Amino acid sequence: MRTLSILATSVVLACLLAYVAPVRAEGPFVLDVVEIKDNGRGMPKHGVNKIFDPGFTTKGVGAGTGLGLSICYQIIHDHKGEIRVDSKVGESTTFTIVLTVDLE
Repeated sequence: MRTLSILATSVVLACLLAYVAPVRAEGPFVLDVVEIKDNGRGMPKHGVNKIFDPGFTTKGVGAGTGLGLSICYQIIHDHKGEIRVDSKVGESTTFTIVLTVDLE
């Protein structure tokens, strides 16, 4: 049976480290993190590397435009967020979205 799980959390940090921000920044900061995971067939690395490219699709001709994830990427990027994908062939795919909440 196919499953889809969604986990949403907020994290309060005293500072942002280099993997979240270009330089160390003093806080406090609130990060909203959303993780979406399925137990589908996963995706090979060459697909994961292109997954946010406009027009990329794993579906057949006429079955999809390949614009959904590139639009999601742009919206999240416009809000100073980050989206990451981790996929294991034959197991699952996980998307993680991290958004910084402005406390001011």
